[in-house]
This record gives sequence, C-alpha cells and structure tokens, in this order.
Amino acid sequence: RNERSSASISVAAGNNLGERRRESDWLVRSREVGNMCKLNFTPEQLEEISKNAGGFDKVKRKVEDFPPQITRSDGKLAPLTDAPDNNVWTVEGFFPMIPYVIELRCTMTVYRSPNGELTIFNAIRASDEIEKELCALGPIANVVKLGQFHGDADAYYLKAPQFQSDGKAPKYWTLPRGTVAEGITPDFELSRSNVPVQDAILYSLEGHPFPESVIVVPCGGSNGPLLIAGDALMYILDTRGVPPLGKLMMYWYGFLAKEGVPQPAPIWMKQSVSLLGQDVVRTWFTDILALDWHAFVGAHGSPVLNCDHKAIEAAVEKML
Repeated sequence: RNERSSASISVAAGNNLGERRRESDWLVRSREVGNMCKLNFTPEQLEEISKNAGGFDKVKRKVEDFPPQITRSDGKLAPLTDAPDNNVWTVEGFFPMIPYVIELRCTMTVYRSPNGELTIFNAIRASDEIEKELCALGPIANVVKLGQFHGDADAYYLKAPQFQSDGKAPKYWTLPRGTVAEGITPDFELSRSNVPVQDAILYSLEGHPFPESVIVVPCGGSNGPLLIAGDALMYILDTRGVPPLGKLMMYWYGFLAKEGVPQPAPIWMKQSVSLLGQDVVRTWFTDILALDWHAFVGAHGSPVLNCDHKAIEAAVEKML
C-alpha cells in the first residue's frame, strides 16, 4: 500500500509540475542519516570518503535556512560551576538531524579566557535573550568546530554583526580536511601546537575521514581542567523535548548514558570502528583518558563534573 501511495504521489507531482520536484534538504538528510546508521560502505565509497572527507555532509545547508535551535527553557546561559572564577558556560538546545522529525539534544560551550575574550565550541543558535547575555560576557574571539558533524551554526556567529568586535568577525578554527559552511573559509587549522585557548591540549583522531577531536582547557573552580568534545563523548540521560522518532532512535542506538558517565556517541563510534578498527579507536580513547581532566561537556547532553575515568573507559570498551 505504501509503495502504491508513493508511486501515485510521484506521478501526480510529475503531472502537476511537469518535472520531478527537487528533493527537500530534510529528505536528503534523512537518507544520509540512514546510510550512516547502516554503515554499509563499499570500497568505492570508502575511497571517495577518504579522498574528499565530504562524508555525509555533502548537502550544503545554510544556517539561515533553519530556525534557531530550541534553547533551555530558563533562557539563560548556565555557568558550569558556582565558583567566583568560573569561566565556562553552556547552552542546551536541539540539533535537527532531520528538522522536526529526528532532533537530538545538543550543547554549546562558551569559554572565557583571562583576557575576557570568548571562544565558542559546538555552536548552536540561541534566543535573542541568550545572545544578549552572551555578548555581555565579552567579545567572541573564536568559533571552534571540533568535529565533522557539528558546525551548522558556525556561519551565523561568524557573520552576525552583533558578534563582531571593532568590525572584525571571530576567528574560525577547524580540523584539517573538515567541511565548513558554504561561503566560510577557516582562519586556522587546529593541531596539537595550534589551539585557540592558552594551555589547551587538543587530541585528534588521526586518519579518520570524518575529522573529530577533543580539547582540554583550563577551568575555573575546584573541578580542574575541562574536556570539551564533539561526538567522541556525550552525556544524555533522558529524552525530554525530543520528538517521538528521535526518542525511538535514542533508545534503539543506545544514546542514553549511565548517570555520571559520559559515553561515545553510538553512531559515531560504530562508524569510527568500521573505518579505523577497534585498536586505533581504543588507543585514542586510552590517550584521552590518561590526560588530566575532571569536568566534561560534549556537543550532546549535559556537563559532568568530577568524571570517573575508569567508568568512562568501561563505557568505551562496551561500545567497541
């Protein structure tokens, strides 16, 4: 019945418009997500992926085509800690993998350096009220894209006049070979020796056709250094605010973490193991967990203070 209905719709559309209707961005994106979940790569596809690192991000979406992601209901930037010297804030929202169908919770991290300049990681669109509060924290000096599958809102923060300081846009930092928004050129490439925050430590998953990294930055308060991640680690405890299909996906793929224990994003993890092998991925996480950091915030979910590295190691091993 569904096949007949789809065929009828296609014929009707062809008759009415005289040509095949161009597929909408969200339909294209849905097939990309479906392919990503299946992880059935042919040798030709792997060769093409390695060649251009375009991956599933081939659809050039302009950030202005989408409404601002839904931000947390209290409409405020949330400080990471209550310490007087806190220098990190977060904003939670939703990332539209398929707008209004599959939307995952996402988190933007705002880091303030000692000189008062702000660096944004995993940018998301926010409400006007939050934008005003963000500007009140200080000038935005840097926008950082840590991973391949985040960055839809980067262009907004780079181009919007309210985020420019003395007529200059924030500097854009991306990983080598990473995709960027249409019409945007990175100012700097992230590397161990080239980071936007003083005394920060960057770890990239080398050889991955879909660039991914984590960064450890100094953190005010008693929680010590902070690890900021893209999809490598996440911390989602519930499905509040997520559409029904998104909830089903989260349960099916294991997006919900144990309390207090960040875990890799399941789809990203399966993809990485498929492309690089268990040993390479395991070694990368072992190196990350050997670093000195206690607090965590990723591109998805809530921050975690006082992380248990052994528990995270077990969560990683379970997904390998």
